[in-house]
Amino acid sequence: YLYLVTDWVEYAEQMIEELEESAGFRNANEGYSKPLEWRPKTRFEEKGLREAHDIREIYAIRRPDYSSF
Repeated sequence: YLYLVTDWVEYAEQMIEELEESAGFRNANEGYSKPLEWRPKTRFEEKGLREAHDIREIYAIRRPDYSSF
C-alpha cells in the first residue's frame, strides 16, 4: 500500500490524479482517506496543523494484477 499525507491542496490533487492513471496502484477511497489511527503524525503535519492547514490523506493499494511488482 501507499499512504500519502500532505497539507498542500494542489499536491494532494496531483497525487489523486496520478493514482487515477496508475497501472500499479488504485485509490482505496473515493478521494481522500479518513485518518488511520495507527499512523503517527510527522513534524511537518504538526507544523501544518499549527498553521491551520487542512491535512489530506490518501490511501492507495496495489492492483491485484501487479502483485509481483
